[in-house]
Amino acid sequence: MSRNVFSKGILPHCQKCCRALRWTNQMETFVTKVRGQIKIPKRQMSAHAKPVLQKPPPIKFKSAPPPEAKSNELSPLLKVVLGMFPLTAYGLAYWQWQRRKWKINLLKTIDERTAADPVPLTDLLDTADMNDLDYTKVWLEGEFDHSREVLIGYRPNFQPDRTPKGFKANFGLLVVTPFKLNDTGHEVLVNRGWVPVAWENPETRKEGQITGKVKIYGMIRASERRNPLDVNPTQDPKNPRLFSNRDINAIASYLGTDPVFVDSDLESSVEGGPIGGQTNIKFNNRHMEYVLTWLSLAIGMSVLWRNQAFPRALTKRYTRTV
Repeated sequence: MSRNVFSKGILPHCQKCCRALRWTNQMETFVTKVRGQIKIPKRQMSAHAKPVLQKPPPIKFKSAPPPEAKSNELSPLLKVVLGMFPLTAYGLAYWQWQRRKWKINLLKTIDERTAADPVPLTDLLDTADMNDLDYTKVWLEGEFDHSREVLIGYRPNFQPDRTPKGFKANFGLLVVTPFKLNDTGHEVLVNRGWVPVAWENPETRKEGQITGKVKIYGMIRASERRNPLDVNPTQDPKNPRLFSNRDINAIASYLGTDPVFVDSDLESSVEGGPIGGQTNIKFNNRHMEYVLTWLSLAIGMSVLWRNQAFPRALTKRYTRTV
C-alpha cells in the first residue's frame, strides 16, 4: 500500500481532489525528492520556531554643546532692584550692631551716675552742654511757680502701684514747673511727676501745689530723641501748655527759663500732687538678637539673589547616541 502524503497536515477536501485526478504517486515522488535534496530538519520547518535573539549594541555617549541662555533671564534693572533687599538687610544688621554698642555705653553710664551721691545743681550750671550730664543725680533748693506749669503727654506711669484709684497707669501727663533757685536766682525746669489726664487742670489737685521754699532731689535729663515718623508738632497749637515730647529748648523758650531739666525723684512727691520718680533707668538690650536676625535674612536673600540673577550653567553635558 502506498503512503498517502496528504495524511500529515493536509485538509480532507484537498485529499479528495488529488485522488480524483490520480496524481498521488507523482506528488509523493516529488516530495521525496525535495526532502532528499534539501534535508531540512522537521523542527525548523515548524511555523512556531522562535527567532534567535541578538545582544543590543553598547550605548555610546558624546559631549553636547553648553545649553543656550534661557529666555527668562532677569534683566539688569531687576537684578539691581532685587539686590537692594539683601543690602538693606545687611545695613539693618550693622545699624543694630551700632545700637547695641550705644546701649551698652548708656547702661554703663546710668549705673555709674545713679550709684553716685547727688551734687548741688548750682555747681553744674556753668557746664557747656547739659546733655553730657544726663542721669546725673542732683539736689536743688528754691520755689515753684505753679502759674506757669506745662504738660508733656501722653505718658505711662513708671510708678504704677501709686496710681490713684479709678485711673489707668498707662495714660497720663507729666507736670513740668519752673523752679527758681535760691542761690543764683536762675529758673530751671522740674518734672514734678505723673498725673492722670483728668487732673490736667491744676484746680483738680490744689493740695499738691506746694508753695514756699522746698528742697528736691532728682536727675538731670537731656532732650528726647524725636521719632522721625511722628508728624505731631512739639507744641500743640490749640493748647500751648501741652508738649508732645521733652524738647527742653522749646519748653525753656516758651517759659523763659534756662534750658536745664530735672526729673524729681519719688521721695520729692507730695500727697495729692504729681507722682515723682518718672525717670526710666531700666532698658532691655536685645540688639544682638536683632543683629543675628537681620544677618540671617541678609545671607538667605543673598543666596536667593545669586541663584536668580546669575543661574549656574553646565559647562559640559552628555547625550546618548545609538
